[in-house]
Amino acid sequence: MKKIDFLILGFILFLGLIFRLYKINIPLADFHSWRQVDTAAVARNFIKNGFDLLKPKYDDLSNIQSGLENPQGLRMVEFPIYNAIFAYLYKTFPFLTIEIWGRLTSIFFSLIIITLIYYFLLKEKNRLTAFFGSLIYATFPFFVFYSRVILPETTALSFAFLSIFFLYISNTKRSLLNNLLIVISSLFFAISLLIKPTTIFFCFSFNLFIFSKISF
Repeated sequence: MKKIDFLILGFILFLGLIFRLYKINIPLADFHSWRQVDTAAVARNFIKNGFDLLKPKYDDLSNIQSGLENPQGLRMVEFPIYNAIFAYLYKTFPFLTIEIWGRLTSIFFSLIIITLIYYFLLKEKNRLTAFFGSLIYATFPFFVFYSRVILPETTALSFAFLSIFFLYISNTKRSLLNNLLIVISSLFFAISLLIKPTTIFFCFSFNLFIFSKISF
């Protein structure tokens, strides 16, 4: 990437950040509010009861969602890495509310996605394609909304993109650095799967890289 690419990307990231910070302190009463509240409740209970990632809990003790009795309020939906991140941020820096930290965490990971979209399009196509591709994700209302909500999808997607990135910059040479990049890629992909198992569909991208770049 050249200096002009950093300037363009910086402008797009700034624009995307401004859009995502709009009314960041509003209550959890927008779309999918019940799902966001459940996700935030897991983080709040981490703060209150300790960080037990294997037993995440929320405030619903009913059997509505699973049909099974749940007197402990266990929230066995996805591995709570995302919840733990913004719970830890709130516990360390309590001058912001837990809702704001949840949104800021999603925003941070969405900016990583924007950066990697620009990088991939720049390398595979050209600067113009990279500009519009990343700009669309940064400003399109649908993407803006879902990349600032208290939900784990954006975090999972970001780790999947990071996994693809480290595999992308690896090469066919057998070296310690190359092996390390592949290990890091595998680790990030494992994290994305833990956060949201639906990222398994990114395996198609991995297969493409494996057969086109890496020789075994």
